[in-house]
Amino acid sequence: MKKRKPVNPPPQVSRAAGIGLTVVAVALTALVGAGVCSGVLPNGAPEWFWRWRAGGALPWGAAASVALLVGPLMALLVGDRLRAAEEPRRQNCAVLLAGLVVLGLVLTVSVGLQDPLYPATAGLTVLSDLAIGYYTVAARLPSVGQAFAEHVSRAGNPAVPDRVRTHPPGPVLLMRALREMGLAFPKSLDYLEKYLERTYGADGETLARLARMGTAQTLSPLDALIAVPLGMLLTALSALIVLPAYGLGAVLGDRRLGLVAAVLAVTVPSLLCFAPGIDGIGAVLGLTALYLWAAALWRGDWWLYLLAGLGAAVTLLWSFGYAVLIVPAVALALPRGEWRPVRLAQGLVFATAGLAVIYGVLDAGLGYSLPAAMSASLAAQKEIMVREHRPYLSWLWLNPYSWAVFAGPGLLLMAIASWFVKGLRTGGLERLAQGVAVTLVLLTLAGTTRGEVERIWVFLMPIAALPAAWLLERMPKPVALWATTLVVLSQVGLALALHATFDLVKPY
Repeated sequence: MKKRKPVNPPPQVSRAAGIGLTVVAVALTALVGAGVCSGVLPNGAPEWFWRWRAGGALPWGAAASVALLVGPLMALLVGDRLRAAEEPRRQNCAVLLAGLVVLGLVLTVSVGLQDPLYPATAGLTVLSDLAIGYYTVAARLPSVGQAFAEHVSRAGNPAVPDRVRTHPPGPVLLMRALREMGLAFPKSLDYLEKYLERTYGADGETLARLARMGTAQTLSPLDALIAVPLGMLLTALSALIVLPAYGLGAVLGDRRLGLVAAVLAVTVPSLLCFAPGIDGIGAVLGLTALYLWAAALWRGDWWLYLLAGLGAAVTLLWSFGYAVLIVPAVALALPRGEWRPVRLAQGLVFATAGLAVIYGVLDAGLGYSLPAAMSASLAAQKEIMVREHRPYLSWLWLNPYSWAVFAGPGLLLMAIASWFVKGLRTGGLERLAQGVAVTLVLLTLAGTTRGEVERIWVFLMPIAALPAAWLLERMPKPVALWATTLVVLSQVGLALALHATFDLVKPY
């Protein structure tokens, strides 16, 4: 029988320090009160983009209760691994990850169902030109090729929804594929319409009339019906963040650390709040590309470098902003132990080849030039910032502050604390955290985003789960279990409170 890998001995962490951090985590649960949350956010235009919910905070119903039960359950399942003497087997980790994905899906859907106006708000948001905007463009798109070939002209057209102008074709193509899939199963749409009419008193025509509040385009009742499950699907897919979060943790630490990081990552409030939205999917893609890069660096396999390049290419089809992940990627590649510049150079060739092949084919076959597309979208973003009159100097502090609130104080506290506890620093994790910190500073100083960073920069939030998981993993065993559970509870509670207090999408 193959001997399992022993767990690294814990560093010198005093029981008093562990208990102290646990007490602070308990205090953070005070943020679950909607009245408290409303006092910690920068309210008022133009300092705060999101609006107060009409009529006050939402009631906490059965869906919220499910979310508050699922979060600690996930933590307890993984926390039990913290108490074991040995690192868990790969097979056990695979089973746990499958369970975490299912529970994560339940968690994200539960938070979304807290809205008493669902399903009307889901359809409104998906079909709105201001909230998401991709669906109306996808509905008029005659072919996949035109999504690429006409990107530059769309970016320069003020009549096109802002988010379509500033993003690559990936979200539009996803909307088109899901729309075609929905139209291919008309009987399923009939069943859905009967269910909605029976349960909510809203048929396809009613939802289509509501959708006209958010778009100048004429959409059919079938489109309005498709938008309802699509709205939930867009947010639920963010639960897949557990997979790359686990992968990064396992590569930079061990499998135990990966499991804790997976639970912390899926409970990031921003991933749970914005229902529906596409940014959670982008976070999954960005973190997956970063994981493949880290795995390639640690193992030196050429095919992993190639996959990392392909992952970067797909990520840039989702959002040009994810190009800033090059900073933490470079930080991970800095010398550690035995420095092998030749192997790294060879790996960079394969990674660049993977990215170049994708965009070479798109350029040659569809006329989609990545530099031209990025330039056009950045020009559109600059135009939007000027039009919105959002002051640059104000957002120098509001952006990181708002980002920190939606990343979750419980998570960030643990991540920051790991820097001050002796023995907790480790090469890969420390450099990755430094790369993320530098990225946040550069993004803030660039000023291309002023407001809405709680969803736009969400792809950087799950990375904070890694140093936080390292600290929780190395706490005294009884404290580690309860500290993990309390941090998760504070994160989920904060997400519910934010969702109950603010209208976190602008449907019309």
